[in-house]
Amino acid sequence: MTRIKVCGNTQRADVQLAVELGVDLLGFIFTRSKRQVRVDQAQALLADVPDTIERVGVFVDEPPDRRRRAGMRPDRDPGLPTADPRRSLAQSPALARLSRPRR
Repeated sequence: MTRIKVCGNTQRADVQLAVELGVDLLGFIFTRSKRQVRVDQAQALLADVPDTIERVGVFVDEPPDRRRRAGMRPDRDPGLPTADPRRSLAQSPALARLSRPRR
C-alpha cells in the first residue's frame, strides 16, 4: 500500500489542503531548518487535524515530553532518529560503522 506524507509544514493553509487531499502523514521539523516550527506553531497547525492522520516530527535530542507538547503521539505516530548524529556516532562505534559509505 502506498502512503503519502507531506513534510516541512509551516502554514495552516498547507496543512488544511493536505488533509483535504487525504494524506496519510503530516511532518513537522523542530530542529534547525528553513522549515522549522516551534512547539506552539505545531500545536496550532495540528488543532483541526483528524486523529486518523499520523504526525511525524523531526527532533534532535528532545525529551518525549516536548514531543508530546508539540502534538506528536509517541505511542501512535512513527518516529524518526532523534539524536545529534555527530554526537551519536562518536558515542556508538557500531552506529558509526553502519553510517559509513560502503563500496
